[in-house]
Parts: sequence; C-alpha cells; structure tokens
Amino acid sequence: MSDRPSPVLVVADPADCRLVVDLLRRELEGPALPEIVDDGSFAKALDGPPPAVVVVGQQTGWTDGVGILRRVRAACPDCAVIMLTSERDEPLAAAAL
Repeated sequence: MSDRPSPVLVVADPADCRLVVDLLRRELEGPALPEIVDDGSFAKALDGPPPAVVVVGQQTGWTDGVGILRRVRAACPDCAVIMLTSERDEPLAAAAL
C-alpha cells in the first residue's frame, strides 16, 4: 500500500464498496483506494489529507449517505461528493444539496 493519500474515498456497505473500488482500481493508477465500511475507518480517512472525491452509498449499514455528506463537507468543503442510490428520491436529493 502506498503512503500517498488516496484521491478517492469510497464509503458504502461492504459489497457495494468492494464493487466500486474494484471498478475504480481498473481505471486509476496511483495510491491504493481504501474501502471505508465503518465509522472508524471513515473517521481515520477524514483525519488524513483531504481526498479529491468521495463516492458515497446512501445506505452503508452503519450510517446514511446524507450524514456522510455532512461530515465530508465539514472536514473538506472543497471535496467533490458523488452519492449512489438505487432509488429515485427527491427528498433525499434535496437534503443532499
């Protein structure tokens, strides 16, 4: 594993996280992409250098995507966030804005 920070964090339930990380690893070269699957690994990632992009699953099994989005915005306001959801949910979209 590289000591350089990851430009991308993937925060999701374990199965979705693994899928997204595997897809990104095929396309991106550089530092390893951490799989953030619990609050401890998420807090540790936010304590480090800020990522350029955070990919968030709406349901993680330990929190929700909007809560993650708020924590990312507080820790690194310039970071881009992509939220993945399996549903068309206008209230969720409004809350994420």
